[in-house]
Amino acid sequence: MPVVWLAFSTYLLALALPFVLYRRAWGWFQPIVFTIVWWHLIQQILPRLGVYSQGLDYHRALPGWLISDLNLVVAKALLVDVVALLALYVGFFGSGRLPVPRLRFRPPRHLLVKVLLVGAVSLFALLRLIDEAGGLGPLMLQRGLSVDLRVRASLGGGHWQFMVGLLKTACLVWLALKPEHWRRPIFIAVFGAALFIGFAATGSRGGLYMPILMAGAIWALAHRRVPYLLIVVFGVAALAMIGILGEFRAESRGARSLDNVTLTTDLVDNLERGLADVTKYGTQSIGIYPIIAKVPEQVDFLYGQSYASIFLAPIPSVILPFDKPAAGGAWTAEHFFGTTQNTIPPSTIGEAYWNFHLPGVLIVMTLFGIFLKWLARLFTVNAGAPWVMVIYVYTLFALQPNSDSFYSWLHGIVPIVLFLLLFCGLPRRTLPSSASM
Repeated sequence: MPVVWLAFSTYLLALALPFVLYRRAWGWFQPIVFTIVWWHLIQQILPRLGVYSQGLDYHRALPGWLISDLNLVVAKALLVDVVALLALYVGFFGSGRLPVPRLRFRPPRHLLVKVLLVGAVSLFALLRLIDEAGGLGPLMLQRGLSVDLRVRASLGGGHWQFMVGLLKTACLVWLALKPEHWRRPIFIAVFGAALFIGFAATGSRGGLYMPILMAGAIWALAHRRVPYLLIVVFGVAALAMIGILGEFRAESRGARSLDNVTLTTDLVDNLERGLADVTKYGTQSIGIYPIIAKVPEQVDFLYGQSYASIFLAPIPSVILPFDKPAAGGAWTAEHFFGTTQNTIPPSTIGEAYWNFHLPGVLIVMTLFGIFLKWLARLFTVNAGAPWVMVIYVYTLFALQPNSDSFYSWLHGIVPIVLFLLLFCGLPRRTLPSSASM
């Protein structure tokens, strides 16, 4: 255990390093600050607090390993994280003022009508999925089936589910273009409908709370203030929702109809179940630990194979004459967990390490730091305009430099750009500014 505590302390020092250079103008949505808070404190440290405080005593992909050996793996993963953070900082703070375009979009025209047209496309896709599944109830029970038995497999890909999700994306663009509409009943109704049909089609818990988080971030940037109390309330509600929907997923396995699914309504029980669910995926099912443990001694390097999927990500699977190359999550699930029925993310650091060892981590994170600096420049040079706001927020929440993340980010950012063009027309390029962030 002391080796884990020492490595964790080093990791915390690396996280704190940028705040030596902290400026009041940065705010919570400055890319490095956001990365530390969202991707490290919330997404990594919070689910793994038990590991960092008490050690790791079991991992699904490392059965039979001694606790002492598991803790050495945890410590090594933390130190690789430190190397990655330092490379990220070098890329961000050492890249200077990068050239970015400055664009101006016209105000949106007939915005509600166009959003409702997108909603009609999403609703049509949902009805297609309902028809294939044999009803709304059977569709919502899909998460209890193996991957090969789900509607997605019978329809030859996830393009219908992608179309269902378009309405959520359109609502985020709507809110960025017209942030004062957040309290209008029509916006609330359409956004709520988008969340419901998205969950009905996919059963994804992240598909429920992530759009709400992004909408909140858009609101905060537009109004230049952060509603801290609402964040706490939403955090508690999201944890309870994870518990409820996790129970729904477990109850749906083998259920013949929604009538067979019974859910606990007690708030405390759902909070405990949600916390247990979060920590479970942050410990015994995490992908980076077996990668750190077995590469390259027992499992060879990938040498870029998992990154190959990025180049074909924009092309729908249904029109390709061959199967797309597997992304990192599929590689990890098959090679370390022995399953092809789901995906288990290797994490950004795990995928870079598996492909090219420490040099891969250094290169990937340095390049991502440069990209984040470019993104920050894009936001400030365009003075936080509505169009750049939605791209900026979506990218901060959705994109990390790994193949799984890039794939899902692209499926959101392309519709965002198309909706901006649909709602506002082609942009006009204006003179550059010397603004910096």
